[in-house]
Amino acid sequence: MAKNKPEIRYDKDSDILFIKTSEGGIEDTMDVAEDVFVERDKNGNICGIEIWRARQLLLNPLARHISEQVKLGVNTTDMLPCPELCLYV
Repeated sequence: MAKNKPEIRYDKDSDILFIKTSEGGIEDTMDVAEDVFVERDKNGNICGIEIWRARQLLLNPLARHISEQVKLGVNTTDMLPCPELCLYV
């Protein structure tokens, strides 16, 4: 994995999205929201994010948001952030 370039994997059978942000061993996993987990290394740095039910938590809200923006005639380069994707911790 290139430095500062996350690795993203999706398991469609389990509907789990995993974002690996850095190399190294996982020391601790924190439950930060329902079905959202942050993995930390021995120094407390985030080394991964795991999202269960990814279609429900990410893809469906994102698709709805894009659809609404397109219906409003918003240019996709000017698209507003998707508030449904904000995870409050």
